[in-house]
Parts: sequence; structure tokens; C-alpha cells
Amino acid sequence: MADTDTIEKRVDDLEQMVARLPEDLDARFAGVDVKLASIREVLALHTTRFTKLESRLAEIDRKMDARFEKMDARFEKMDARFEKLDARFERMDARFDEILGRLPKP
Repeated sequence: MADTDTIEKRVDDLEQMVARLPEDLDARFAGVDVKLASIREVLALHTTRFTKLESRLAEIDRKMDARFEKMDARFEKMDARFEKLDARFERMDARFDEILGRLPKP
């Protein structure tokens, strides 16, 4: 009879454990839900920050492109001026060669 009482007690204990299982799981998952909510909050904050950073980087990229275009235009103008100066120096060299050619040879 002692064995039967022990088995009945164990079965009763198991039944109580199974009956309490939903409550125990709810209690454990409540902590997980709190942690998950905290993680989602941090994720939303970081997502907002990254979105702001992306828009700032895009604006910087646009500004840099505009400045590079202006610099390219200036360099093209400078190249044209240098070409004019080179042509002028070539003409001056030709004139100096002409003048030196007219001088008496020692």
C-alpha cells in the first residue's frame, strides 16, 4: 500500500506540475517579453539614428559632387589659360630666336 500511495503522490505531483505549467511558462515568457520590448526600443532608436546619418551622408555626397563639378570647371578654365600661355611663350621663343638670329655672330 505504501507503494501505491507513493505512486499516487507522484502522479498527483505530476498533475499539479502540468496544471501549473501554463502559469510558469507565462511568468518566464513575461520576462522574455520585457527584454524583447527593450531590444525593440533600442533597435528603433538605432534605426532612427542610422536613417538620420544616411540622410546626412547623402547630403554631404551631393555637396561634394557639386564642389567637384565646380573644381572640374575651374581646372578646365585653367587648362585653357595654360594652353594660351604656352602658345604665347612659343611665339615669344620664336621671336627671340629671330632676334638672336639677326645679331652678329662673335
